[in-house]
Amino acid sequence: MRLLYAFPVPILLAFLSFTAKSCCALAPMRENAELSLDSHKMGSSQSPSAVTARSGTSRPEKSPWKRAQRCNGYTELCDRKYSNITMVAAHNSPFIQLANMASNQIYDVVTQLNDGIRMLQFQTHYLQQSIYLCHTSCELLNAGLLDTYLAAVTKWLQQNPNEVVTILMGNYDRIHPENYTVPILNSGLIDYVYKPPKTPMTRADWPTLSDLIHTNKRAIVFLDYEANQAEVQYILDEFSQVWETPFSPTDRHFPCGIQRPPGLSADDAKNRMYIANHNLNMDISLAGVDILLPDNLLLPVTNADSGYGSLGSMAENCTLLWGTPPNFLLVDYYNFGNFQGSVFRVAATMNHVTYNGHCCGTNNSSASRLAFEGTLMGTLLEAAIVSMVVMSV
Repeated sequence: MRLLYAFPVPILLAFLSFTAKSCCALAPMRENAELSLDSHKMGSSQSPSAVTARSGTSRPEKSPWKRAQRCNGYTELCDRKYSNITMVAAHNSPFIQLANMASNQIYDVVTQLNDGIRMLQFQTHYLQQSIYLCHTSCELLNAGLLDTYLAAVTKWLQQNPNEVVTILMGNYDRIHPENYTVPILNSGLIDYVYKPPKTPMTRADWPTLSDLIHTNKRAIVFLDYEANQAEVQYILDEFSQVWETPFSPTDRHFPCGIQRPPGLSADDAKNRMYIANHNLNMDISLAGVDILLPDNLLLPVTNADSGYGSLGSMAENCTLLWGTPPNFLLVDYYNFGNFQGSVFRVAATMNHVTYNGHCCGTNNSSASRLAFEGTLMGTLLEAAIVSMVVMSV
């Protein structure tokens, strides 16, 4: 279960009141940032993969990869198995509200995909017989219906026929997997979902990127808990096919050991794909109250391509330990690092290709500054909640 915060309800309610007042003051900044993002969508600031793949038509051809000769942005990846590629994953992709302590990204999902994100991870909550994108609780951050989010992903897949995208959904309420079929159908994503020929899939079983593109089954959908592929074939059980390093890490060394599923042997782990969780958190305990908060101030180091505590260092360490690079590099605020695009350079290095993308979001420096200020404001709000905890005990 992907929980980043744990504190009593009275403190949460007090925080929400505090956030509401703070967000009012931030309204002009948010409006300017949204305008900058809108201008990016209408502009030409896109990754080479997105520019190359666009065909001017809403319906992809049967074999588009033969035309573009690129798969996820690189010709070298076309003949590689899906299980033999490293991709950057957006941790809590939908949660992008500025000055909200539960946010983990700045740019919307379309911008994330244009920049090179190829795994979208998020938490879902079942509310009023619908599935919502909420972080920890829907009172803290509600990013709307899963249907709407998946519709945006589907449209992007239609416009980028040479791209393969992975979706990892967190089943917070442990609902039956059939509930997820409704938003997948309503969004149109059903036309692109991959149905594996067997369960579970080992590393050797996965098709190549060109195979996925040729058959137009370019959305790989995982569910962390309660998946049942005998009933819903295209919603893949994460932990029988993918394992994860420690989630919500607080150790800047970022250990590469197995946390989930528990009890998995090293031999079995080597036959599965794995996620390197690289989103640094602060663990604060006050009077018996445990609070886990994102460490945003260290983002330029955490998302760097080299150095202690960097994404590049973790990727290298995990590769040495397991003999294969991580398949997914899960990060907060992917646009920050020692330079814009550093997280994508790490993935390119693991894939033995040269990163040639343009990141991130927009070249408008004022928009980038506003986004950075919003992230720092989130950190200030974190400090405020700690102060509130102190006063309440």
